[in-house]
Amino acid sequence: MHMRPLAGAAQTGDSMDKATVYSHVYRVSMVEPTERPLRSLIDIIKRDELEDRIRAVGNGEVRLDQIKKERTSDGVSLWYLDFTRFRDTHGPGRTTRRSPVTDIPLEDDDFFGEETAALFLPDTGHIIIQYNHFGVRPNAMLNYFSKYLAEEANVYAFNVLLDRDAERRFRRQRVIRRFEVGIDLSRMSAADRRAGNRLSDMAEIAADDWEGARMKILVSVGQERDRGLANVKQMLENFVLGNDAVVSAHVTGRETPGSEIESVDLIEEKLVYPAEIIPTSKRRLAQQDRFKMLRRAFALWRPRLES
Repeated sequence: MHMRPLAGAAQTGDSMDKATVYSHVYRVSMVEPTERPLRSLIDIIKRDELEDRIRAVGNGEVRLDQIKKERTSDGVSLWYLDFTRFRDTHGPGRTTRRSPVTDIPLEDDDFFGEETAALFLPDTGHIIIQYNHFGVRPNAMLNYFSKYLAEEANVYAFNVLLDRDAERRFRRQRVIRRFEVGIDLSRMSAADRRAGNRLSDMAEIAADDWEGARMKILVSVGQERDRGLANVKQMLENFVLGNDAVVSAHVTGRETPGSEIESVDLIEEKLVYPAEIIPTSKRRLAQQDRFKMLRRAFALWRPRLES
């Protein structure tokens, strides 16, 4: 199934007792085959002390707090991860319906922490990630992993999985008629720009030289019925799927020059698992509940991930 994640990490409906949380699944790959496999890197991180795991990502700091390994009854490895994004500039206050906002007491070395859970599957090379708009998003995880070892050039990629119908339509398209990509330039990292594709070159110019915030690229064959765009599908997979900077992406094409034209929304039709979690008495989503959510998502998606 697919649906669009809502704006925040969790949404409440008529009842304030539950929060709706979403997760997506990605295929993990390496930009260069000579790099360190992600499972090896995670083992290195696990051996480091907590304070030594902090890395600067974007304008803030990220840390992989928890690494918990389990096996299913039939021997499948499950690696539960929990990330924290440090908020050291400003944060929320405390309020009630009858009083104004007041400070949340913090010591000098205290920070607000935004948590995001993930489930890494080393056997299949996938990772299931909790969606948290204010936490550690997939692109930030990529940057964290890629820069963790300063002495190694490790650059990883997450390719998001589409739902079955969208995946079928996208794979079937052999004659691409049109694609449109919208990019939030503020979300592009240096690693994105080093990915070696022409779109990132254009984005670098737009962001740095022109000081732009958003960029939209539209490429079409126009009215020529028998014409198709050449060699674009691999570019779309490498750049669009799993790139947090891409905020919209549509591709239109057909299987053969004479077949029916079909469209795929590469953002809206991502594979998504929704779950309801009851917050704790402190209004937080407990780590064990977020891990359970990812475990249920794995159970649902397992046949596809292992196929």
